[in-house]
Amino acid sequence: MKKLLVLMMVISTPAMAVDRVAMYDSDMDGYVSYRELTQFCDVSPKLFEIADKNGDERLTNSEMRSAKGYLLTKCEKVNF
Repeated sequence: MKKLLVLMMVISTPAMAVDRVAMYDSDMDGYVSYRELTQFCDVSPKLFEIADKNGDERLTNSEMRSAKGYLLTKCEKVNF
């Protein structure tokens, strides 16, 4: 029974994860650009640059999840 419960938790965790990119990705390319994010959030270019770990000028879900504490604090579109 314990193994089944653990397996269910592992399987359901990704399904429950918030898709932050989908919330802000207006051109639906799978990433969030600075322009897209600033349509809904008050974010400085420097904070965006810090969140963009690989420097490609667009954010993935992983980058947004890592930076949510400082990047998504002043957003109008969603409540986390």
